[in-house]
Amino acid sequence: MTTLARFLAVLVLLGSVRIGVSAETVGEQPSPKLLVGLTPEATLSLANSWGMKSDENKVTIWTSSRAFNCQFADGTKTVIAMPDDRMVVSIAPYIMKTHPCSGHYPSTCRGELANTAVHVTAVSSDGRKLVDEDTTTLPNGFIDLWLPRDLKVDVSMKARGLHATVSVGTFGTDITCITTPKLHY
Repeated sequence: MTTLARFLAVLVLLGSVRIGVSAETVGEQPSPKLLVGLTPEATLSLANSWGMKSDENKVTIWTSSRAFNCQFADGTKTVIAMPDDRMVVSIAPYIMKTHPCSGHYPSTCRGELANTAVHVTAVSSDGRKLVDEDTTTLPNGFIDLWLPRDLKVDVSMKARGLHATVSVGTFGTDITCITTPKLHY
């Protein structure tokens, strides 16, 4: 178990941080109160669940390199800061169809390959392997990668016998929605 995982486990045991999102929370009408005390990862998980029902929920959610932004049906806005040491980059590999994007909107962004098995590898420009795992794209067709800040990272994806590579940055001005990796032979 990593040091970070141990630290988070202790915080959960002490009740000071909610790591996960309960099934009840996912089913509730979106509101700022549901975001209180969530970790950034849990905030994104909940935002993704709300995004799948954005027409029904009337909530707009978008990410920047520094924050999660939520605007609720009543006009209330909530901003949840990204961690200082990492940020999320949402990537949608595609075969035939994509869309231009720079700031990820879990409430409206849709990638072509929903619920698709993908092997992801992410390597920093100094050669450190940051990710090497099998995963599945979310129902919105994206993979959310939490990467250390202030790096250039090459992300490779393999799905359906095809592959794609894209370079991403995790600096303060970098984008959070990557829709350019076209899978090919």
